[in-house]
Amino acid sequence: MEIDLPSLQFNEPLVGSRVLKVDVLKQQLETLHKELQSFEQMNVDTSSLATVSKDLINKRILGHKNTTVTALATCCIADVLRLHAPDPPYDDAELQLVFNAFISQLGAMDKNNKVDFQYQFYLLESLSTVKSILIMADLERSEDMMTQLFNQSFDIIEKRLPQNVQVCMTDILAQLVEEIPLSQESMEILLEQLACDDRLTNTKHAMAVDLCRMTPDILQRRVCQYFTETLMTVSHTGEDGMEDLKRVHGWIQKIYFVMPSLLLNVIPQLQEELGLDELEVRKLAMETIGNMFTEKSSALFRQYPGVWKTWLERRMDKSVAIRTSWAELGCLIYQNHPDMAANEINSCLAALLRDLDEKVRTSICKAIGKMDIKVIMGYMEKSVLKELSTRCKDTKNVVQRAAMDAIGGIYNQVYPQLTEPKVMDKFAWIPRDLFHCLFVGNRRLEIALDETLQKHIFPENLDDTARTERLVTVFMSFDEKEKKAFYAYMARGKRNIEMLELFLNYCDNDGMDSMVSDYEQTQMDKLMKTIADQFEDHGRVISCLKQIRDMDDLDVIRSLRNSVNVEKEYKGILNAQKNLLRLLEQKAHESSIPCKWILNRTHLLVINKTIVPYLYSALRSTRGNRPSAVKERSLASQTLAKSIGVDFPRMCLPYADELIKHIMNDDAGAIVDIGLEVLASATKSLPMELALISKTLTRLASYASNGSLHQAKYATTILCNSKDPEAACTDLLEDLMDEVSLDNPNLATTLTSLSVIATYFPTILQPHFDTLAAFIYQQCLPQKLPATNPNNNPEWEEYDELRGVTQQKLAAVPVLSNYLLGMFKANQTVENEVVLEVITTLWDMVDTTCDIAVANNTNAAETSHLRILAGSTIVKLGECPAYQNTLDVARFEQLGLLLQDSCYYVRYQFGEFLMLGLAKAEINPRYQILLFLCAHEPEDSFLQWVSHFIHGRAGPNKQVDRTSEFSIDRLIHLLAHHPDFGPTDEELETFAQYIDFYISCITTHENITSLYYYVQRIKLSVDALIESYTKNSHILCELAALLLERRAKRSGWQIESGLQTAKLHSKLYKPLPVGPAQKQALEQTYISEELATKIRNGHVQKGLEKRARGGDGVSHSSSKKTKRA
Repeated sequence: MEIDLPSLQFNEPLVGSRVLKVDVLKQQLETLHKELQSFEQMNVDTSSLATVSKDLINKRILGHKNTTVTALATCCIADVLRLHAPDPPYDDAELQLVFNAFISQLGAMDKNNKVDFQYQFYLLESLSTVKSILIMADLERSEDMMTQLFNQSFDIIEKRLPQNVQVCMTDILAQLVEEIPLSQESMEILLEQLACDDRLTNTKHAMAVDLCRMTPDILQRRVCQYFTETLMTVSHTGEDGMEDLKRVHGWIQKIYFVMPSLLLNVIPQLQEELGLDELEVRKLAMETIGNMFTEKSSALFRQYPGVWKTWLERRMDKSVAIRTSWAELGCLIYQNHPDMAANEINSCLAALLRDLDEKVRTSICKAIGKMDIKVIMGYMEKSVLKELSTRCKDTKNVVQRAAMDAIGGIYNQVYPQLTEPKVMDKFAWIPRDLFHCLFVGNRRLEIALDETLQKHIFPENLDDTARTERLVTVFMSFDEKEKKAFYAYMARGKRNIEMLELFLNYCDNDGMDSMVSDYEQTQMDKLMKTIADQFEDHGRVISCLKQIRDMDDLDVIRSLRNSVNVEKEYKGILNAQKNLLRLLEQKAHESSIPCKWILNRTHLLVINKTIVPYLYSALRSTRGNRPSAVKERSLASQTLAKSIGVDFPRMCLPYADELIKHIMNDDAGAIVDIGLEVLASATKSLPMELALISKTLTRLASYASNGSLHQAKYATTILCNSKDPEAACTDLLEDLMDEVSLDNPNLATTLTSLSVIATYFPTILQPHFDTLAAFIYQQCLPQKLPATNPNNNPEWEEYDELRGVTQQKLAAVPVLSNYLLGMFKANQTVENEVVLEVITTLWDMVDTTCDIAVANNTNAAETSHLRILAGSTIVKLGECPAYQNTLDVARFEQLGLLLQDSCYYVRYQFGEFLMLGLAKAEINPRYQILLFLCAHEPEDSFLQWVSHFIHGRAGPNKQVDRTSEFSIDRLIHLLAHHPDFGPTDEELETFAQYIDFYISCITTHENITSLYYYVQRIKLSVDALIESYTKNSHILCELAALLLERRAKRSGWQIESGLQTAKLHSKLYKPLPVGPAQKQALEQTYISEELATKIRNGHVQKGLEKRARGGDGVSHSSSKKTKRA
């Protein structure tokens, strides 16, 4: 039985012989639309639709100028397609017209045009729900129409249309994607929207994401195909294709963060690019993959372990640019994925920190410095941090600065947690390593160090207690070597403050004009040069100082004076320095940076008056059964307080009452020693400024007579520098002289106090000196101290472990030497016999070696202590004009043998004494040549210290002429008179090491010709001291010439020929007569051809055995002994 289907009742003509008016046409189409809309699919007589179906696609309808007409027509056609589904009532050509009209209508959607919008949305919704859009897939121009629709869809969605428009639009695109291959243009539209930057607010991006989620499998294949073809095309098109390649890589990177599943087969393509020969392509691939790994939600590690491994290998790429970029990305990946990446990247970071290129090293230092401190604390290996710290001493300034800023910043961030043992072990060493930089002797490095210390290690902090605690914490991390560096740091600050104060005295005339004399101008120029010579860019520093001087600006001068005023508190200094830099920024912009260098070098924001009372308060912490940590902090505070008292007494004197309270307290214990030492340091630097009451004087005299050695020394020093010293010392002297006896159990104390009086008031000691000297020569020093155990006679014992007899001798020697020095300072003459007896006694001590002590079965450690004391005392006396004739060339060279003593502690302490004296300009620069006798030093750390010191003293110019303390004739003469010198090949190999050490420290391409010529001149001379030693010098000259030639060849330097002017030291060498004697000397050859060949080939071996440290049994027997005269 047939069912009657409803038919279309609309019978109005849409297209006829005459054109309908627009309003009539719209009315008819509206009627038709409503009726068609009312029919259900599969429930209409489709034959009744035949006429309207044809009329609707007529050009006069679809091409009508009125937009509402065409919108209504397309709605009607959509219903016709719905009712005819699945077979449309049109042929392909007609369908082409229909879908062009559909696309046109969808592209014109605008919610502001409410009339048309309702019909256009109806069309969109019909295409989506009925899926009639799929008819387009079978048309000839389907891909073109698809591309047009893609363009329009993403454009109109930007008009902020209702959400349901986006949903329907996405749906019809998804339907088409499944049926129609996407053109390249369509793919690029889609990918571009996926990769947009404003993902959170961009509706295009949201639609693109929804589309990918609706058709994941299809788009994944098509995206892979697109990227594969594109990458293969542009990767090999040279520079022209790089922009396209960068764009594509950018898309991949951004799409990965949004839809990583789309790139399932694309990532391996990037992995392939990592191995390409094209640098730019390889670099781009490395950066793209690296950025993808940095994403915190990245699953690449698990999904593509092979890509991760390949990417890691790029850290060793031959390209500097790639390694540099890898360093930055590696640290970002480490930070965002420490659990997955830390183990592998730790070793990579350490390797990059050792990279041969400075750009890579700089990049990795900066990148580590930017990492989150929690990641560094939890994951970064200490070895990486150590390697970062090593870069602080890099040869390149840019690397130094980056490393210092990074390691300093890390310390600053972890400091609040340094009380935790794990944190302390991992980071507390950082300041220690930074202070090692002071041993390098690089002026530019020292500028960076000053800045790092004040920015990160001792940062600005108005809390005096917290700032002092931090200083103590840092100091507690130091070993002995770093403490010496810190003391040098303080001393350098003191020296700069003194120089700037002198500079200000020249500049500041209290606002009154005055004429500057030529002498003052010359002195000021010298001073400015001295200040500037501390900095590598000394020209800028001199310019800065001159600008400050020439400004004649009272505000600038006042700010500078307050900036270096040791009597000001921290806040005042800080504000003054900031104000000074602000003024210079305004008035002399180019001077602000060098002025900052100068201010940093005073170190007054680290060591200042405000910390002193807090350090003194810590002295109480040593009393009682305090926890060890508290005592450790207290001991560090004590050491700092003592050092500040030495270098900055004016900081300490305002708090002298606090120290005197400790000194007067019977129950103060160890605090007394500290109080005495600090107060002694202050009063010694500022004599006659401390007024003491009678009770205090009595207590000090008691310490001088009956206290410990330290108490006696410092108490007597205070008395000698108080306001009425002579009266106090005269009474004390009488008491002390009564105690000069071997029966006195406190004899060492008595002699110590007498040695201090001899320094400051030798004239009141003079009437007693003969008696005192007789006691020392005849009773004290001759005392024999047998070895405790002949089979275990160590070369060294610490002072506190020495027996009383040895301590008495060590206290007696300074009485003699201090008397000589004190008398000179007091402009008093000492009889030659007295001087000669002192000098002879000292040389006897120097000549008494550990071997002699062992042979005589006497205490070897005692002889070591006496040797070092005697040697340093001879140097001090030799620097005094009244006694300098006692140290002739032979004796001077003999002193150098202490640097080769069998006892390590003698070598070390004498070397330290010389270097400290040279650094402070307290001894003659000629002593620097003795340091080259350390060439065979077996303790590497000591040898490196000596080497760094020599490099620093020689400076960048490394002058080697006769006026220089490094002139090679000094070295040749020293070695020629060395007791171990011999002419055999084996012995000369040993001596070649001394000259080679000299060459490594001193020789440059500028001075090698001069050195070579000096060596030739020595060979035309005779020894001025002992003529029979001339041959030794000539042999050494040949040796030196060979070593210089080898250095020139290895370094690619030229030893130029031609006349050179060279004068030798007349006390060392005298020229041979011109003629046959000189010719014979030049032609004479001493070095065997076999040895010469070994030297040229670099096969010379060290000729000395390792020395062992003293104090470990009879260790002296294992070391080579120098022959004593």
